[in-house]
Amino acid sequence: MAIECENWRDYIQWFEGIKRWEETKTVPADFCPLCFPPKGAGPDILVAYYFSMDQKASILHVQVKLQKRVNLSHTIKTVDPDQMFKTKGENLKGYDEFQEIYQDRGWYDHTWPVVVLYPLEVEKNAKLKNKMLLIHPAGNQKFHGLLLIARMLEA
Repeated sequence: MAIECENWRDYIQWFEGIKRWEETKTVPADFCPLCFPPKGAGPDILVAYYFSMDQKASILHVQVKLQKRVNLSHTIKTVDPDQMFKTKGENLKGYDEFQEIYQDRGWYDHTWPVVVLYPLEVEKNAKLKNKMLLIHPAGNQKFHGLLLIARMLEA
């Protein structure tokens, strides 16, 4: 079961549900931790989770690309909260409210971007061809690290 957000208002309400979860330490009855964001929001799937030992909610931002060739820098932007609700550098409706929630809750430190690429072409001499590749590059100020999952295929 998942929430499918048809517009930015549905999306903001989903984040409000995470806030309630964090504040009450109980999953709200009307909340589902799996969300399909509206078109233009950024990621394909969001997953909220809460660990009582951290006393903080965290959010997986998942982007899935089922393509052989991917513009990785563009794809990574789709899981970056600063870039969500943006198109060609312009803020879409909902951007300001979304940013306000993220700032208020300190969720930049609790956002885990995940990019899934399948299949991804690699050079014939690549050592990892035909294997699953997990990469954890160094994060930036907002991210602890990016999890990149790619199924490597021989080119």
